[in-house]
Amino acid sequence: MQVCCKCSHLPSASFSVRSPLEERITPAGIIPCSSRQEVPKKVRHASLFQFVNKPISYLPIQSSRKVVDRLPPIAPPKHHSEAWHGCIRTDPFRYLQDPANQVADAYWRSEESYANEQLARDSRLTRKIRNELRGYIPRTAPPDLPDVVGPWAYSTRWVDGHVVHVRKPVGGGSELEEVILDTRYLRDRTATFVKCQVSPDHAMLAYLTVTTGGEQGTLHIRSLDRAGTASNEEELTDVFNFVWGDAHRDLYYTRLDGSLRAANVYRHRIGAVQTIDNLIFHEPDSSCFLDVSVTKDRKYITINSNAAGTSEVRILRADRSAFDRYPRIVLPRALGSSYFVDHNENDLFIFHNHDAQSFRLSKLPSKSLEDGPATWTDLRDVLTTSNEGQIEEIDLFAHFALLHVRKRGLAGVVCADLESGERHVVNLPEQITTVQPDVNLAHETNLVRFKTSSPLTMQTAYVYDMEFRKLQVVYSRKPVGIEADMFVVERIHVIGRDGTEIPVTVMRLRSLVPDGKNPFNVRGYGAYGTTLDPHFRPDILPLLTRGFIVALAHVRGGGELGPTWHEAGSLYNKARSSSDCIDVAEHFVTEGWTNPAVMTAHGVSAGGLLMATTLNLRPNLFRAMVLRVPFLDPLSAMLDASSPLTVIEHREWGDPVTDSKAYDCIASYSPYDNLPARSSTSVLITASQEDQRVPMWHSLKWMARMRAQAAKEGGEGKEKRLLLRIVRDRAHTASGDESRLEDAASECSFFITEVGLE
Repeated sequence: MQVCCKCSHLPSASFSVRSPLEERITPAGIIPCSSRQEVPKKVRHASLFQFVNKPISYLPIQSSRKVVDRLPPIAPPKHHSEAWHGCIRTDPFRYLQDPANQVADAYWRSEESYANEQLARDSRLTRKIRNELRGYIPRTAPPDLPDVVGPWAYSTRWVDGHVVHVRKPVGGGSELEEVILDTRYLRDRTATFVKCQVSPDHAMLAYLTVTTGGEQGTLHIRSLDRAGTASNEEELTDVFNFVWGDAHRDLYYTRLDGSLRAANVYRHRIGAVQTIDNLIFHEPDSSCFLDVSVTKDRKYITINSNAAGTSEVRILRADRSAFDRYPRIVLPRALGSSYFVDHNENDLFIFHNHDAQSFRLSKLPSKSLEDGPATWTDLRDVLTTSNEGQIEEIDLFAHFALLHVRKRGLAGVVCADLESGERHVVNLPEQITTVQPDVNLAHETNLVRFKTSSPLTMQTAYVYDMEFRKLQVVYSRKPVGIEADMFVVERIHVIGRDGTEIPVTVMRLRSLVPDGKNPFNVRGYGAYGTTLDPHFRPDILPLLTRGFIVALAHVRGGGELGPTWHEAGSLYNKARSSSDCIDVAEHFVTEGWTNPAVMTAHGVSAGGLLMATTLNLRPNLFRAMVLRVPFLDPLSAMLDASSPLTVIEHREWGDPVTDSKAYDCIASYSPYDNLPARSSTSVLITASQEDQRVPMWHSLKWMARMRAQAAKEGGEGKEKRLLLRIVRDRAHTASGDESRLEDAASECSFFITEVGLE
């Protein structure tokens, strides 16, 4: 359960993968968990994309007009070298890492202008694709299943691209419905809505907003009685995540330090000033990331200190009993053992991988902590991995548990009877799909809700009766105008150069034949144990309908085949990720489906490193690449201990400061340090000026060095475009449909133009 620090919003201590960005309005009890993938897993909303926040302003592509050719911008090199472990590293564009440097400022503005000018040539096609993407959105919103909690039924609706949260008494008519939060009318119109929760007694609302480019934001707290208005709300600043504690009297929240690490958990008493909030726990280990959550039965607050390959959980009673004023350790941290805690009746349920490669569920009497932390030998197994697949997540109920499993890289659902131990597979209509837990707050129930998403289905919602084994489809949303029968979606395995079977998800028109001429788009990630799941991706539809074959390469370094698959492509084994990607691309050339003249690739964040490394190794295998917020200079980043997330990520990339082997390893594949010679590949990079996780200088340095090398080789030429598209007002990930739509339209247009289809 490695945490993707560059891409996930929030590591957490819970059983279900549920990011704060994905939570709907419910009384506290939702368990946010680690988002272990590049794109958040849940497709919850009446939207083309996976979730909608407040749109941000974006520097639009210029309208179609005749563009006069001009030479690309050139950054002047400046001598800089450093000695590490007896090696001299030359870094002529080191100064571009300084945002205050006037030359660096002028250079990025020149790159921005040049890219906008070049992309204006494709503006007609870009507008066409943008309209296509909008046309895929169903005009009617899906039925919203209310979350019934106690005396209230909570619902969500969408108005003009903004979320509106409402509630009404159970059994009451629409005339009793009340709006508890309308995000169209936030006090700060420039802020983005992130998350909200209602207090356990339904008396108060807390919601979190973040300003553009921010990683943490302002927590707003107000009463939900009829007299409660925004004018009397309480505000807490610099909040990253939060949960309600006792009734509506306490809130627990985390804050980030200078390295973007959540290191402190505070308790806030409603009505008190923030300056006197209690520091409940401080994590001194700089490699650990804290999260605060609550057990499903609302009895315990959990504080998870999570690092790569290890974790430690502390608990305290939500009711602030004197015995639990400060948190108690459940199990001491042990290297290689990660665990997460929930509570049911009188037992703590521990989801862990101690002394094993796969996770299992064990339990521990909560009274056993009265004399200090428990030991691993105190645990009693409840559920272990079986032939149905490795357990990845668990939704725990009083008598049943719904297991989210993965077998040979494919997601599935298994139901377990906690009393008899009997298990059965829940048969899903689609085999190649992603399964996401839904909001299941009720504990004493036999009904569970979950959702799926697949390459050609935006979202399907299910209710499953765990006792009578009946699966009911609540709704299924599909893109307008896309006939699934026209396409093939399949999982194949490509044999790599060392004999390893590499899973690949392939999507194409059924009418395509292996004539060697089909445009091809390969996508990959391969880091942090993150799975590149086959969920709905609207940006591939304009490619598929134009005859592209799209392949998701589940390379080593990801989590598709469990922890061993991740370890096989991380740290000193990182080179295997790029060799897998090359082997996948070459497989489709060898099998006659495509050729390098129409081969393209797409990578985001650490996936950008994967694709750029692949380009270095095979400079003429690809016609075009899109790299979005790519991690292109890992050596500079990991050599700087003050850089955000560096220490946290030592287990993924290594520590090149103290470990010469790690230094040599990173230096051997770093895209910035190993540029391709005489590459004919066009590259479109999107970088964010406000990105704190992968700063813009990664893209600036790589582009400057590429242009300098191209100049030595005689120029970039008319057939190759190197473009650095810069967005000024977003963080590492885009928020809102409009910004995602702009990314998708620009990238699809770039691919289509480069392979000569338009």
